[in-house]
Parts: sequence; structure tokens; C-alpha cells
Amino acid sequence: TTGSGKSTLVHNIIANLFNYNDVKLILADPKNIEFSEYEKKIKSPNLEVVYSYNDTLSILDDLLHVMESRYKDISSGLDSKLLQNIVFIIDEFADLIMQDTSGKFYDKLCRLSQKCRASKIHIILSTQRPSVNIIDGTIKANFPARIACRVASHVDSKVILDSAGAENLLGKGDALLRDNFRYLERFQVAYTDAKEVCNYFGNS
Repeated sequence: TTGSGKSTLVHNIIANLFNYNDVKLILADPKNIEFSEYEKKIKSPNLEVVYSYNDTLSILDDLLHVMESRYKDISSGLDSKLLQNIVFIIDEFADLIMQDTSGKFYDKLCRLSQKCRASKIHIILSTQRPSVNIIDGTIKANFPARIACRVASHVDSKVILDSAGAENLLGKGDALLRDNFRYLERFQVAYTDAKEVCNYFGNS
């Protein structure tokens, strides 16, 4: 919901990733709101920002190619520890799904998410609309780590976490985490925004 702290959480993740020089960060911002500041203020070959549905499709094609190439290299004996981590963050996943009349975006995303982690490619999806027609079972199966900020109802909480509880959070960064190691662990997101992150890490 508005004021839950979702955007702040995403900016926190980005700020932490900027601490690691070996991470390539790709940001998809279909609303042209959250990530434009990074493109303007941070000039780095390890940062790419895209805004449109078609550009996001192109990124998925590129990442699928990188993934397959990396698997070939690993099977040939390359130590996966030598590969650069790639993190792909989509700010408003629902906007892209609503534009995806052909199903291309969904299919490519599912193909990538099914086996990208072993090739050191990681995906973060963020949405304000956690409904079953946006986040279906296939998507959930490929994203074992899930975070919920405050949501409108227990139904929305169950879509994200497979459990009620996120509807009772306080907002402003109060969140629940569920992954392979933690079950509904509650934590507080530290406040930051794109401007603050760019002031710290920016170079222009």
C-alpha cells in the first residue's frame, strides 16, 4: 500500500549493491519515477536503466544469452566464483505484465528465473499490486525469497508470503521476510531515497 516503504526498501537494496564494485546492476522502471535519478547522477559501466516494455524485453533476451553462455563456460571448467554478479531489479512488475498481451515478457522472465541463480544472475521483482493474476504460482515458485511491506488485506499477504500477517504491519518500512532460512521474520527498513543514494555514490 502507499506509505508501506516498498520504494524505500528497493533504494536500500540498490545502495547496498553499489558498495560492491563487481556487481552489474540493471534497473527497469516502467513508470519513469523511481530510477531515473540513478541514470542521471551515477555514471558507471555497471549500471543500466531501462524504462519501456520493449527495452525490458531486450534486457531479458540479453540476460538469457548471458546465462546460457555462462553455463557453457561453467561446464567447460570455469569457476563460477570468477563470474560477475548481475542483479536485475524491476520496480513495477504489474505494469509490465499488464502490457504483456503476447506473453513474451512472462515467458522470458520465467525461463530466466528458473535457472539464473547458478550463473550468478539475480532478479528482484517489486509491485504494489500483489494479486494472483500478477504473481501466479510459477512466478512464486521461482522466487523463494519474498518480502512484504504493509498490504491492504490478508489475501494480498497470502499471495506474497503464503501466510497472513503483512496486513497488520505498521507501514513506513515495517516488513516481513520469508525465504529458505527464515519464516516471516519481521524487520524495519532504514529510510533512504534515490537522491540520498546518488549524493553518496554519484559522480556527476
